[in-house]
Amino acid sequence: MPRRIVNRGMGIEKIDLDEGDWVRIRTRQTAGDRAFIHKHSTFMTFNARGEVTHTHFDVGQGNLAALECMLVSWGGPGFCIKDHDENGVGPHDESNGCKSIELTRENIELLSDDDANRIINAINQSSVKPRRDSTNP
Repeated sequence: MPRRIVNRGMGIEKIDLDEGDWVRIRTRQTAGDRAFIHKHSTFMTFNARGEVTHTHFDVGQGNLAALECMLVSWGGPGFCIKDHDENGVGPHDESNGCKSIELTRENIELLSDDDANRIINAINQSSVKPRRDSTNP
């Protein structure tokens, strides 16, 4: 029997970003996720009578909203609170006081465009995988 309610802990996939950096993404989107993405990426223009005259979808805002919904965690030296390129910082290790910067929309916006695109592509690929259930063995 197919699962109708998505448990947010279900379907987590780890994506390797190279050089020890990684992200974990959810692989199942909820109706709430879709509504959140739509709300933050669709803009409408209205005339004086309050009628919609134009609808615009902002792909960049949609991608940011998808990252905010689907990213679970991140880690590695590139996400560390310490700058390991500085002299004397030492290796990336918890015993060295290392921990990941907080996963917030503001920090998501600071991702490099290349990394954001890689993560969005992984989210898109994981979202189209067929589910295994009684109608799809």
